Amino acid sequence: MRAGLLSFVVILLSGVLVACSTSATDTVVLAAGTASAAPQASPSVAPSTVASTAPGAVTGQSTEGLDPQLLGGLAVEVRTRSTFKPRTHVTWPLFGLATVDHAISGHVQRSRHDFRKSYAGTGKKGVAQGPELNLGWRLVGASPNAVGIAIDTVIFAGGTTTESSRSFWFDPATGHLLPATSTEAQAAAASPTLVAPTSPSTTPPRVRQPRRSQVNCAKVKCVALTFDDGPGPDTERLLSYLRKGKVRATFFMLGQQVKAYPKVAKDVARAGHEIGVHTWDHQDLTRLSKADVAAELGDTVRIIGKDTGVTPTLLRPPYGATNARVEAAAARAHLAVALWDVDTLDWKTRSTQATIASALHDTRRGSIVLIHDIHATSVAAVPAIIRGLRHRGYRFVTVSQLLGHPKPGKKYFRRG
Repeated sequence: MRAGLLSFVVILLSGVLVACSTSATDTVVLAAGTASAAPQASPSVAPSTVASTAPGAVTGQSTEGLDPQLLGGLAVEVRTRSTFKPRTHVTWPLFGLATVDHAISGHVQRSRHDFRKSYAGTGKKGVAQGPELNLGWRLVGASPNAVGIAIDTVIFAGGTTTESSRSFWFDPATGHLLPATSTEAQAAAASPTLVAPTSPSTTPPRVRQPRRSQVNCAKVKCVALTFDDGPGPDTERLLSYLRKGKVRATFFMLGQQVKAYPKVAKDVARAGHEIGVHTWDHQDLTRLSKADVAAELGDTVRIIGKDTGVTPTLLRPPYGATNARVEAAAARAHLAVALWDVDTLDWKTRSTQATIASALHDTRRGSIVLIHDIHATSVAAVPAIIRGLRHRGYRFVTVSQLLGHPKPGKKYFRRG
């Protein structure tokens, strides 16, 4: 990668990835075997027909995302943006190659701009439900001579769903864009080979979730800190803050992020924190079919189990959007629906001080506090939040510890 392009420095020593933060941003840095997963409803959902845009467009049936380890030693910076109003969740890669990055970023920014222009706010006349933009990426080919990624875009507006996908192919050595019809791209797509060797992954031993707290939350002031949308590059720093503060928290993870950061997810489990499901790729579950909701939950449960050894018992639906169908699916997946009563609005303000102030001002006995560990500014707020709430007499517990024995399919905002 080229100096100055990334907000994190990646050092690869003996196969160990070290990420050093240089600025407050929600940028993700990945290296060998850590590319973002497919942004479709989940990897088990049948491919869908996509609209295409030349040049190098995907046509016909969208192929399944390939194993990210095919990127080998090619370093990747992944950027994530998420908002509630309007509802958007966008993630895209940068490779430190000027021409490639310009093409990908330009497409993503145009997509965001067009969405905001078409659906300004959530009250657009004629739209029964607020519009939602979900944009992600997946690897569709990789070889020493060509790498291909697809940017998948899904827009929900009222009862209409619009899907499109555009692919970008490039030479990883020169950074030159390649036509999808080129010999190199066709060979990489048809029979992908490793860019560089990678170590095989191993399935971790089963990890037990935190034991029920000895604290009686019916008698003392309890609060549960929760973190959404990770794991990400700032999650390890967050774990250090929680460790120093002797706090156990609950992490609601996206399946695609667990696939991108299996080691970080495992570290969360090993530290004794609770892990819940936040779906595969942050789509509003109330818009999806029964089968797609089941896939979003099931695939995320499975990858969390595979990479951390944990069997989740909680679901936090993206945007807090739920209904009877979602709650029934949660019950079938043995997941209680855990929402929140304190929204720090960290996703909106991107301000450490505002996040601290909101958490300290709005928390009450039995509160569940919503924070996002994909934002560096949010993670930076955690030490002050811990000190401030502890000074007020609060005891920190996980969501399951706070609620006692949450019932699968039942919706909870707080204790009591």
